[in-house]
Formats: sequence, structure tokens, C-alpha cells
Amino acid sequence: MTVENWDPRSPNTRPRHFVISGWLIGLICVAVACGIPTESRARRTPGSDVPFGLLDPPSAPQTTLVQPTTTSRIYLVRNDQLVAASREIPTPPSPSGNLTALSSGPTQEETGLGFRSEIVTRDFIGSVRQGAGLIQIDLSTGLTDLSRADQLLAISQIVLTASEIDPEAVFTFTVDSSPIDIPLPNGSTTQERVGRPAYLSMVAPS
Repeated sequence: MTVENWDPRSPNTRPRHFVISGWLIGLICVAVACGIPTESRARRTPGSDVPFGLLDPPSAPQTTLVQPTTTSRIYLVRNDQLVAASREIPTPPSPSGNLTALSSGPTQEETGLGFRSEIVTRDFIGSVRQGAGLIQIDLSTGLTDLSRADQLLAISQIVLTASEIDPEAVFTFTVDSSPIDIPLPNGSTTQERVGRPAYLSMVAPS
């Protein structure tokens, strides 16, 4: 290790920090001369030089439309009788809206309580046409696969569920567009129009 002594009285000797300071001043001058140029006014940046997505307009917030509903009733089967069950259906209420709810069958809780439905598939009820108090319903061939007793339960469910919206409505039924013999609670059949009063006897006493 070398130790150097500095005599401040010697005219030929300068402090080392003076030398360093002079070097720093020179470096700063070079930096200023070669520094980043300045501009007196703003300059537009080409769009191609802007990072991707920065110029995109802000996206509008997404909104989810919730369709209003109302409470209605469908009819399920329990102990070979019909029992009303509450359902939420779209507004304005309609016979077809009630029948769509009926096609979904009983809930898991209702099934555990012994409820069932003879509308055994979602496509059991085909087309529903309504006008001037008449509701024309075309059913799938699934109806003919049921026993006569279960056919009566199925027709009763449909008539009572749809007429919850329009109690004065009358019904005609077809299977694959062909007229059928409509079972009645008294054991007879008809191809005439039927209405709600004909099937009220199928409802379990409250």
C-alpha cells in the first residue's frame, strides 16, 4: 500500500479533489452538448408508434337484461290427483308461458315430496295456438304411449295449467295434427272442445 503525503504549501502540488472536480465539469459540458434535444411545442405521435390498444375507445359496460316475471300456478300429479304448484313465468302471463313451465316438470324438492308429471318430455306439448278464447294444442305421440288413466291426468294437467291464465278458454287437442279422443273424468271421451270446469274434479281437495 502506497501512502502519498500532500504539502499544501507546495506551489507545484494541487489537491486531488480539484483534479476530479475539473474532470466532472468537462463531462457535464459534453453531456449538455450531446444531450436530448428539446422542442418548443408539442408534436403529434403517429398512431403506428403508439402501443397496441392505447388508442382504442373505452368499451361500454355490458348490461344484462332481466325479463320481468310474475307468479302463476301449474298442476302436478300426486296420488293420482292434481295439486297446484307455484311457478315464476315471464310477463305478460300467457297460457303458453304456463305450459312451458309445466313442461319443466316438478322440482327436485317436489319430487321428494311425491309429486310427478305425466308431461314426461319437454316436447310432449308441441304447438300451442290461441285466439278468440280457443286454445289449440298439438301433442306428441308420447300421449298415446300412456295408459288411459295417465292420458286423463296429462290432459287434466294441460287444461288446468293453461286455464289458470284464461279460465274461460276452451281447448281442442290433436296428436301430430290429427284429432284425438279426449279423455274425460267420467270415463268417456270426446273430440269436442273441452274447458276448465270439465277437469276441476281431478284437483285434490285443499
